[in-house]
Amino acid sequence: MKKIFSRILAVGLLSAGIIGVSSCDYLDQKPENLKTTDMIWETRVEAEAYLYNIYGYIWLSTDDPVVFGFADETSCVFSNTNVRNMVEGNWGPSNTLGDNKWSAAYRGIQKALVFEQNIDRVPEGVLSTDLKTQYKAESRFLRGWFYWNLLRLYGPFVIFEKPAEQDEDFNNYVRRPFDECVEYVCGLMESTLNVLPDVWTSTAYLGRSDEKMAIFRRRSMGFVFQQFNLLDEYSVLNNICMPLRLDGRKPDETFLAEVTKMLGIEEKLKKYPYELSGGEQQRVAIARSILAKPHIIFADEPTGNLDKKAGEDTLNLLSSCAARFGQTLIIVTHDLEIAKKADRIIKIEDGKIVSNQL
Repeated sequence: MKKIFSRILAVGLLSAGIIGVSSCDYLDQKPENLKTTDMIWETRVEAEAYLYNIYGYIWLSTDDPVVFGFADETSCVFSNTNVRNMVEGNWGPSNTLGDNKWSAAYRGIQKALVFEQNIDRVPEGVLSTDLKTQYKAESRFLRGWFYWNLLRLYGPFVIFEKPAEQDEDFNNYVRRPFDECVEYVCGLMESTLNVLPDVWTSTAYLGRSDEKMAIFRRRSMGFVFQQFNLLDEYSVLNNICMPLRLDGRKPDETFLAEVTKMLGIEEKLKKYPYELSGGEQQRVAIARSILAKPHIIFADEPTGNLDKKAGEDTLNLLSSCAARFGQTLIIVTHDLEIAKKADRIIKIEDGKIVSNQL
């Protein structure tokens, strides 16, 4: 029995040796259907696909429909959606508000850092230096966008200067002070200013980062939202001044005092949004839209979350401010009574203009 077992064992070991020898060449071969990290930076197609993947982490506006579920007046016809669940009262501790934007933003940031660290590895004959410079600027712009939204949604963030390693102790990463976060976002955006074009001329670039247009929107347009979009972690003053700070500018103290006095919130500057009524929060939002001295103010259903009295006050303030500071006011509304107060009424149905009245 011992001899038989020894023979079986010897044959087994011999077979293993044969398999090991015969499989060496196979193990050294690069799988044709499996892309490695190094292969990404060998071709233009793969490198550009990696950049496009970073764009994929962009979500819809932070004013996405899921927020509507917080309003008692919400009506949603789509079943099995977050909004519908909120409206029906089927919302509990295990539910999350829409997608995990925290995770999406940091994943996008990490992807962008990897891209910026490796794009120069693509051979010059495959991808030109000019395109590499453009793509790195797009990646920095995207990092700025992700960080800006993290600041809006969650407050101060963790700054990564290089891709994080899996074995790192993430307890060593801490949120930076608010002012430092603002400066960091501004720095990222400004670094792309002279690289990205004013407007993409090719349809192949539709949807791509356009820094100068972003700056134009920040400096020439103000926005007033139905949900106010104030950050509860920051004082009224910080909320009002945030667009300017993100643009690297300091508020005009005299103009700030004039605007807040006109809106009746000059005594509320040290308070926080959650300490204010709905009407007061909307006044803060109006002040925020005006302080940068934009040419146009867009107001999206600005009275939607207010009672009738507060709604009328808000409209009067918007109109008065626009007239006082020489701004054009564009209001989106479903309320015909509000529309009648405008100098021009444009009616849109199914995405088409059906009437344009002065």
